[in-house]
Amino acid sequence: MVEQLLRDLHASLTQRKRPEDVARLIQDLYAAQGADLDTATEAAPAKAAEHSLRNLWHGYTSMLEEFARPIDAQRQLARAASRDSPGCGV
Repeated sequence: MVEQLLRDLHASLTQRKRPEDVARLIQDLYAAQGADLDTATEAAPAKAAEHSLRNLWHGYTSMLEEFARPIDAQRQLARAASRDSPGCGV
């Protein structure tokens, strides 16, 4: 359970997770570890997670949660190289 939560948190670095949902993951991680937190440390993620998707009745967001992945630049580099070649008239 703890390992999966850590994987989810790590994956959130490249995703567009809402802060509320990341805070909920942090709360779940603390709970899975059985962490004994002071009041202020427990209150901060609790306040942030109040409106997490798991706490809402509909449980979804219309915002994309994945960033566009970078594409290979080989095509652009080949095109730039062909413009620099002799005789292309540029």
